[in-house]
Amino acid sequence: MFLSYIFPPRCAVCRGLLPAGTKEEICPECERELPRIKGPRCEICGAPMNSEFAMPWCAECAGGRPFVKCFVPFRYEGGVRRAITNMKYYGRPGRSRFLAGEIARELGDFRPDFITYVPQNSKTARERGYNQTKLIAEELGRRLKTPVRGVLRHSPDGGHQVGLSRSKRMTNAKKLYLPGKERLSGTWLLVDDVTTTGATLDACCRLLRAMGCDEVYAAAAAKTTGIMTK
Repeated sequence: MFLSYIFPPRCAVCRGLLPAGTKEEICPECERELPRIKGPRCEICGAPMNSEFAMPWCAECAGGRPFVKCFVPFRYEGGVRRAITNMKYYGRPGRSRFLAGEIARELGDFRPDFITYVPQNSKTARERGYNQTKLIAEELGRRLKTPVRGVLRHSPDGGHQVGLSRSKRMTNAKKLYLPGKERLSGTWLLVDDVTTTGATLDACCRLLRAMGCDEVYAAAAAKTTGIMTK
């Protein structure tokens, strides 16, 4: 408690001061402005959908996905985008607590047997000092009292998905991620920070299924997408 007066907690979005001893991660003003995904959404990937859609899933999920469902609380914009950007590129690993808390809220009563995360290439890990998806997964595991295990690997020759088109992301993702050697079982939840086309989630979830998982679910803090229309 004494340290909270020397280093008072700050809002994970705007960096404004929070009351000492609070358990909240963001201030009331930022809470009101959070870009939560509301209204109709795809029952599989969680993408916002036009209410005129006759089917409960989007066109991308119509052919099936390697995960049962993806839990995503936010659009990748506004304060959430700033929080994730600060965590990834400006040395603010503490943002993981806020993001994990919001994913936990999105999960509702769902509880996996295990949690894992999208692996990071070694160069980025050295430069950043941490894997932000691992931090989110570990905080989520603490909140859910669920074991967290890193069971996937990143190709040593792999690069990044940022800036690639959808088709190139799909192709690249199959090269970036590799399976671990152990055999798995049970229900697993794969955690990422941001999902764009779903290529990374698809590639990693396929690997988890190939490794023996009975069911695979996915979660991301935010999704970069607009309302899907006809």
